[in-house]
Amino acid sequence: MIGVHTVDITNIKKILKSCPYYDEIVNYEFDYNDKMTINLIDWYKDLIFSCNGDDDSDIKIISQIDRCLYLYIKDNKFKMGLKNRIDTEDVEFNNEWISKYLVDVIVNFTEEYENLKILDFTSSRWI
Repeated sequence: MIGVHTVDITNIKKILKSCPYYDEIVNYEFDYNDKMTINLIDWYKDLIFSCNGDDDSDIKIISQIDRCLYLYIKDNKFKMGLKNRIDTEDVEFNNEWISKYLVDVIVNFTEEYENLKILDFTSSRWI
């Protein structure tokens, strides 16, 4: 017998509306030896589609993670810094406690990085 799987399309639309970088993140071309990127993108896909589109706190979290992972795929300095913060060899990404930990680490690192980036400004003016 064939099983039927129903999908709440309104929930998916709300989720994708709050994740403007979803397509760029899931279609990011990476080196297949880069286990952290593979694991982070898979974790990201699982995380955003497991949230409730009607819960504002869930939407806020996935929106932040979407922005953080977009920065991860676009900025190599950010990527290296985050790789130094997270040891992916020991992390089991499908664990709920680990997911909360990863959200905290990624969001906190992004805030620190953006604050330092604002302060680290180089003058291009020649004297």
